[in-house]
Amino acid sequence: MDEATLRIERLVAGGDGLAREEDGRVVFVSDAAPDDLVRVRFTARKRDFAKAELIEVLEPGPSRADPPCPAVARGCGGCGWQHVDPEAALAHKVELVIETARRIGHLDVDVVVGRSLPTDAFRTNLRVAAVGERLGFRRRQSHEVVDVGHCMVAHPLLDEVMASATLVGADETTLRCSPSSGDRQAVVHGDAASTIRSAPADLRVVTDADLDDGERAVLVHEVAGSRFEVGARSFFQTSHAGAEVLVATVRAAVADAPQGRFIDLYGGVGLFAATCADGREIVLVESSASSAQDAAHNLEGRAAIVVEAQVEHWVAPASAVVVADPPRAGLRPKGVERVVASEADRVVLISCDAAAFARDVSGLVEAGYEIVACELLDLFPYTHHVEIVTTLTRGQAARSSLSSGQ
Repeated sequence: MDEATLRIERLVAGGDGLAREEDGRVVFVSDAAPDDLVRVRFTARKRDFAKAELIEVLEPGPSRADPPCPAVARGCGGCGWQHVDPEAALAHKVELVIETARRIGHLDVDVVVGRSLPTDAFRTNLRVAAVGERLGFRRRQSHEVVDVGHCMVAHPLLDEVMASATLVGADETTLRCSPSSGDRQAVVHGDAASTIRSAPADLRVVTDADLDDGERAVLVHEVAGSRFEVGARSFFQTSHAGAEVLVATVRAAVADAPQGRFIDLYGGVGLFAATCADGREIVLVESSASSAQDAAHNLEGRAAIVVEAQVEHWVAPASAVVVADPPRAGLRPKGVERVVASEADRVVLISCDAAAFARDVSGLVEAGYEIVACELLDLFPYTHHVEIVTTLTRGQAARSSLSSGQ
């Protein structure tokens, strides 16, 4: 396809740089940084926008940096923003969230920066693929796998596996570790004959076939003084340190909330219910059978009910506090309805996608909730991913609407 020289305006959700052609058409450019002057090759043209790949940086913008990981030069797509200075990347993420809130949610929000993770050795959960039998990551927007050897963002317990292990009889495996216990585990996504070789002797290897036969393959984490059993098919944060940061942020958000029922939506293995409820009666709602089973175990001894259900199919009881940590798609309208129906005085929404954040918060504000704080946590350095913790309170408009039955 044809080529062009463009100036990058800013970074957008999804990680691309945004530029404009002379006629005003938006162009999304991969591997770009703000204020770069770049030569690009168009890969797709639509009526309203185009996509292009970077050929050459003619003039680097002030936030462009040399990727610190040699695997990026070989094509690894695991860390899409290694070409952006980390401090500048954080500022770009804040700008991205504010712009998305304004454009999609018609909201003017003040976003403050919360705690960030170190830029290396933080990931305790990795989904990796095989190139031959060696472990690696896929190229960006490709099925091709790059042998990375060492991974700079992997926790040392997993990096040792990445550097030495070979995968036999399968194309992918999930590596997990717990800094709390020192345990590490590989879930091989293949049949019973699949395995990992040349790995550290203490690496526990299980297969999808083992899990289908009922094996839970539990890994134990300790976060904020609470112990969590996490089965291989249960959701947990991609980094143990990230879980600690999230818990500290949510605890602060609910610290002065009224007493009363604590509802944990999309509650996973009970991370927030176990660490932030502070003696309140707990209702945890989770659709994954594995996560719900783990949550029931992790909340033993507390006044807790675990409901295995889709949030949108669940009837919300009255509550004082709702903490919601939905998947990337967000609460969506039905989830917003369930939060509003709870009549919670305090809502803490954890969003991992800027567009979903904008839609969900807009829905809650339209229902009468008021934004108290919006905090961006940088839990995924060297990527475009964001974690946004929004605290809301039930305003007078919401109380009036509920009391009148509207």
